[in-house]
Amino acid sequence: MRLVRPRGAQPAVRDPEEVVRFPELATLSAAARPDDLESALAVGTGLARVGDEHSYFYYDFLRTQLHEKIRIELEEHMLKLNLTDHIPDRFTQPIEDAAKARGELTGAIRCLLAVLEQRDLDITQERRAAIESCKDRDQVLTWTVLAATAITAAEVFGED
Repeated sequence: MRLVRPRGAQPAVRDPEEVVRFPELATLSAAARPDDLESALAVGTGLARVGDEHSYFYYDFLRTQLHEKIRIELEEHMLKLNLTDHIPDRFTQPIEDAAKARGELTGAIRCLLAVLEQRDLDITQERRAAIESCKDRDQVLTWTVLAATAITAAEVFGED
């Protein structure tokens, strides 16, 4: 259930000191504005500054009330602030896992391209684009293992 801000309701709480002094009110204010990134950022950052059990609960509640795009931007902002030591893993672990997986995939793709280049296994621009857009880390690792011993790029990618 999403909160809906009724007409004439409390204005947005964005002042960091107000967020710290009244975390419950600030959380409800931001949750009632699920498309308001500025409020979400102010409240999320303020709740992390408070750092107690209640603020973690409020932060989790706020995240569930935001529209997906705003929630994702808030989570990315919180990670950039390096405040993850103030927010329990149960709230940030999915975000951190996704970021780690993206990093591992990017590294695996770079490794594959480096092996192909080092071994002078020519690949087409189309194949390079397919490698760079691949979302399956296991597939990239399989190609890398094959690239280590293949005679041709066609062998790596199962092309005749």
